[in-house]
Amino acid sequence: MFLYFAPGNVTRVPPELEYAFDGPTWTRVSTAVGPLGMPAGTLFGAGESVRLDVAHQDWTAIPNTPYAIGVPKNWKPNPESLKRESEIPGHWVTLGDGSKWMVAIAHGFDLNRETFSTPLPRALEYDKSTGRWVAGPVVKRYRKFLELAIGLVDAQTRSQFAGTTSFNYEPVDELAMMGLSTNYRVSSIELSFFEEAYTLDVRQKIIHAILDYPTLELWRQKKRALASAGSNT
Repeated sequence: MFLYFAPGNVTRVPPELEYAFDGPTWTRVSTAVGPLGMPAGTLFGAGESVRLDVAHQDWTAIPNTPYAIGVPKNWKPNPESLKRESEIPGHWVTLGDGSKWMVAIAHGFDLNRETFSTPLPRALEYDKSTGRWVAGPVVKRYRKFLELAIGLVDAQTRSQFAGTTSFNYEPVDELAMMGLSTNYRVSSIELSFFEEAYTLDVRQKIIHAILDYPTLELWRQKKRALASAGSNT
């Protein structure tokens, strides 16, 4: 399991690490010293068996934070143990290490209505003029995920109109990580423990899942079949 260390006497999971503790019970243990030469602090872990044992654990600093993450030596993580309690619809993607992940859809396609939509949860808003509850925006937790996906679609559209075959979308890796972290308690730092899991080819597959390409392809196949049937009558 993943362990997390925060310097000082911390009484609750730091906000920056809350993504890793969505659902499971967690344990907090004070330590006289920290890993990686850090001072005394607080160790957090899912479940009940949590202790600092640097001789039998591998630790690394979490970039741009005062925290560290550790795992037992020779331990191999698996996505099944990191699943969140609630799951957003998506597509299965096999990563470079052979592990299979349910990548969440952000920018989806509705086959029945033949229009783009999103399966991400929406808030209900009270319309005072009608006295009714109506569908509002995607809930705050998933809003950036949707915004980044729409940003990529817009960039693709601009590229197509410009007649270019390639373009650079700066937050592509952030978007890909959100596709994984929506259904799993991971970020880039946890995924780095999955050896050779994230590759250029895998990133493309994750992005295709986020943009619901498999459903779009089904729709295209349906249209081609109808066109072929029409031409044969």
